Amino acid sequence: MHATATALPREAVQVRVILPKEIADLYEIQAEDAGFTLEQVLQERLQACVYHDSEKPLYFTDAQRQELDSLLKRNVGSAEKALAAIRSQLTADVSGYKVLLPPNVLQRLKSRCFGKPFEQFFRETVIRVLEEFVVMR
Repeated sequence: MHATATALPREAVQVRVILPKEIADLYEIQAEDAGFTLEQVLQERLQACVYHDSEKPLYFTDAQRQELDSLLKRNVGSAEKALAAIRSQLTADVSGYKVLLPPNVLQRLKSRCFGKPFEQFFRETVIRVLEEFVVMR
């Protein structure tokens, strides 16, 4: 929990929210665990999520985010950083041209390099396929 006990802005508005008891209880537990009041936790959560209005938003628990960090081998602290990390994992540089490969293509390529370092296999495969395309082979 990242709630802080900061003062409200001068133009603050107090609102009343009715929640199902089960939801309110869960927020109360989060507040107690973090050493804050229920109101502080709700205030922080509402402020942090004000722009999360997507039709299909993605939310990660800390454990899921840590797994994502581990998979991408970098610290992912925002959606933008996650997208950049995934994009870089799927991008190949061919003579200065950036090519975004679909994950299944990259996975199949890696399964076919048969003992060669992947970089060498990839380079040779790109050259061979392009030579075939321009009828040099």
